[in-house]
Amino acid sequence: MTASYLHRFVEEDFHYWTGRVGQWFDPTGPAGNHLLEGRDLQLTMMNGIYVGITVEGTALYAGKVRRSDQGASDRFRNHPQPIEEWSSVWLLPFVADCSDPLVRHYEAALIRRHRPLWNCQHNRGRRRT
Repeated sequence: MTASYLHRFVEEDFHYWTGRVGQWFDPTGPAGNHLLEGRDLQLTMMNGIYVGITVEGTALYAGKVRRSDQGASDRFRNHPQPIEEWSSVWLLPFVADCSDPLVRHYEAALIRRHRPLWNCQHNRGRRRT
């Protein structure tokens, strides 16, 4: 039996992760699910994790936004993956003083748990039979 969260990211998962990151979650940031209209999404999240999904809630790609970037909007405009296939993006903003290694830790944990279809990190270290 497959876990219900595998390859999916829906509101229930968003709430799971806001609880898991605890004090690092920024409730004043642009948290939640945002519809994508091309690459012109105007979001000011400067530190956090995002998950691009389909209309059905299938997780396609999870990544991070760092303070060194120009924010989420710039990240999506210059994204290496074809974000046109995403219907929306979930944003999990972190407080400004959350370190890059900690953001990477939570990003990796989210990828391992949900296994978005376009991420390959969840296959590292697995023994193939």
